[in-house]
Amino acid sequence: MDGRAPRPPPARLSRPALTLKRRPPRSHPVVCIDFKAAWCGPCKACAPVLAAISLQHPGIEFGAVDVDELQSVAQRWGVSAMPTFIVFRGGTPFRTIVGADMKALAAALDEAGAAAPF
Repeated sequence: MDGRAPRPPPARLSRPALTLKRRPPRSHPVVCIDFKAAWCGPCKACAPVLAAISLQHPGIEFGAVDVDELQSVAQRWGVSAMPTFIVFRGGTPFRTIVGADMKALAAALDEAGAAAPF
């Protein structure tokens, strides 16, 4: 044991990020994509908070894009800083949160989810 806290389970992640190569995700009325990188300290710090947020929003689909592995997807959506969260509602970008502002992300998800036709 190295003294570090155990890793939290990942947020509910699924396939919507893969569709971003071709089109916005439409798998659910509201989709949140986390654009991150393995080397990004703030991205790692956000992971447990994002996992908790995903559990609080069961009607929202969550996905992730590693910007180093999928550079073309990050470029397509104008992502230049990590982490960046894009919340899609009805297949169109609803809010973009740049940086580790998890309160802003939670507020955007609340707003998008409240307005979504579930």
